[in-house]
Amino acid sequence: MLLFLTSLGLAPPRPPLLGANVRSSVYIEDTDAFGVTFYANYLRFYERAACEFLGLRGCARAKRDAGLLVGVDAFRGMRYSAPALLGDELNCHVELKGIDEQGRLSFGASLERATDGSVLNSVSDLRLAFRGVESSAIDAPPWGCFHLQLDDDALQPAAQIGLTEDDAGLATATAPDRLCLQPDELGGGGGLTMHTALRYFERQRTSLIGGPDALKGLQDSGTQVVVGRIDAATLFDAAASATLGDEVEPRCRLKLKARDTMVVFEQWLVARSSGTPLARADVTCLCLDVEEGKMGTVPQWLREGLAACME
Repeated sequence: MLLFLTSLGLAPPRPPLLGANVRSSVYIEDTDAFGVTFYANYLRFYERAACEFLGLRGCARAKRDAGLLVGVDAFRGMRYSAPALLGDELNCHVELKGIDEQGRLSFGASLERATDGSVLNSVSDLRLAFRGVESSAIDAPPWGCFHLQLDDDALQPAAQIGLTEDDAGLATATAPDRLCLQPDELGGGGGLTMHTALRYFERQRTSLIGGPDALKGLQDSGTQVVVGRIDAATLFDAAASATLGDEVEPRCRLKLKARDTMVVFEQWLVARSSGTPLARADVTCLCLDVEEGKMGTVPQWLREGLAACME
């Protein structure tokens, strides 16, 4: 079926448009001191969903072939209805509405809690722009990078853009069961950053514990897991050439120290296709008894869960 996208503000009532639904989790990195999602981080969920909609490989081609990076450029009409909490599973919906006169893509978007379907946040008009890596100027979306069939005048104001559902492959797009580098995880000129590597390591440690929900359960029971020390943190040369959409894989081994009050994680991030190391760090975590204000031993159930990764 041929679907038409028309320029914003100049179009008659629109037919149903292409959209995507992307599942994500709320990690510690997304939250503030109160365990709720930091208000600005909702944009990260939306930006990632929009890029999944376009296709991360296409976004990577736009950088490689056209020297363009994609990201949120402007938005309006963001409403906060209820907070997304640590451990929540979320569904992020995006719907492509059209293209403005500057060549920016416009999306409507909403974020729902997966367990009950309640809408937590929504934005009426989210604009994504393609900007030059060197010039920072906005450029028209490089449709050729996404294998989309367009009319010759598709990027002119009020022109219609013809997309076939088969060509785009976007109508039922969902987040893949893999770890791919996202727009907010790259440096200004591309490449994996140390900040991003540490975020991946935090997610891996959370997953080993049992996921964000298990981590929240620990906190609710009065045990706070905190990072006490980081050693041997290194970005390898291959990290500089990592790009948008690259699949990565975290690897880990660990040991208990100081009478089971410390867990030392030796963590690596590698390119999934080749196994090439991108980053590593030795991270020491402590279990704190919040009520007593002192270090406590790692709970038995947690030790059992971590046993498979122990030296």
